[in-house]
Amino acid sequence: MTFSGGEATAQPPFLAELVDALYDDGISLALETCGQFDFAALRPVLQKMDLLFMDLKHPDTQAHRRFTGQGNETILENLQKAAALGVPLVVRIPTIVGVNADDATMEKAFTFISSHCPGARLELLPYHCYGEGKYAELGLPRPSADFAAPTKAQLARWEALAAQQYGIEVVSYK
Repeated sequence: MTFSGGEATAQPPFLAELVDALYDDGISLALETCGQFDFAALRPVLQKMDLLFMDLKHPDTQAHRRFTGQGNETILENLQKAAALGVPLVVRIPTIVGVNADDATMEKAFTFISSHCPGARLELLPYHCYGEGKYAELGLPRPSADFAAPTKAQLARWEALAAQQYGIEVVSYK
């Protein structure tokens, strides 16, 4: 069972109760999260996971704040703490041209992962515009006309860089 959606960690008591019940039944558990949560409160839940997926949207605090509305200090701390739990961890980078899809940002992210999240694996998630129709239906403006998906060649180059220069195992769950 994978806990995902809006943000499963936003409802800690419900998540804990459900995880406890499923864990006791021997069901394999995974969690997808943005990483913005109270680690101490969720530690027992995280320790019962078979796999953690955590986002690293941008390694720079100011850029993260510009694109998401808040800094990434808690997220970076939680990534480090999650890596120390011994639960398999996949750091996911939603890769968006105009936000973080450039060599300098990727290298900064890879440096953080290799230095602070030993054993974590990496998945680059290329930007897509599947939800744009929903914005139109709701009468809302697109998030940004400047956002775009990186090319397959760019993704392949960053994946090779992460693996070869930073020793990070690259995975794909497509």
